[in-house]
Amino acid sequence: MDLKPLRKFFHDLPNRIGLRGLLLVLPTYAWFIITLIIPISFILVLSFAELDSVTREIVKFPVIGNYAVLISTFDYLKLLFRTVFLAIGVTISSVGIGYLIAYFITFRISKYKYFILFLLQTPFFASYMLILLAWRLMLGKTGLINSFLMLLGLTNTPIGLFQYNLISVWLVLTSTWFPWLILPIFVSLEKIDRSLLEASQDLGASSFQTFIKVTFPLSLPGVFVAILFVLVPTLGEFVAPRVIGGRSGYMFGNLIEDFF
Repeated sequence: MDLKPLRKFFHDLPNRIGLRGLLLVLPTYAWFIITLIIPISFILVLSFAELDSVTREIVKFPVIGNYAVLISTFDYLKLLFRTVFLAIGVTISSVGIGYLIAYFITFRISKYKYFILFLLQTPFFASYMLILLAWRLMLGKTGLINSFLMLLGLTNTPIGLFQYNLISVWLVLTSTWFPWLILPIFVSLEKIDRSLLEASQDLGASSFQTFIKVTFPLSLPGVFVAILFVLVPTLGEFVAPRVIGGRSGYMFGNLIEDFF
């Protein structure tokens, strides 16, 4: 029996199915599975379990009563709607600001653009809790914003609009996320072939038309990545609403935190 075809098949198998490339990305996939897929799967399974009110141990599985309570309880639905609404608002504002800055750096700055990107990421070198506490001091009735408004004579008394409500949570989360979103959008904009933009202008398109029909569609991969970067974490955010929002900024993540 001639085994040469069989040997050739197994010899060429790694190149055919890309095993070499798979081995290169295997650590990334393993990290993704361990840190994200497994925890989320555990939470999903736990959502179909009935827990003891004292020991928090599983006493019955599977049950759908948890979802029945969620759907039938108006307060839960209201809280879920408010969380989704805030997450969408934070996503729109963060991606919008991040896109404007990334666009300016890509097409208006020729030197030191990577150094500027590095400077924009420096807030992430600080502790997240420290940033939130600094924002709480700024947004307070005796904070920097109210003091500045009173100094300008725009108000005689401190404004309570900036603390312990959804507006303050939206402001803080937007300022926290948008520097991070600059990077994926910048990468997408930087990869755009400049000859396409020149061709659009040669055909008589205005700068705005070029942006709408050429630049923005080609940058959508970076925009989608940026949306995922901010939307998913904001839906589960519970630290900023607790520190900045108070009772008025209570979100679904806080409900889960209190439950567990």
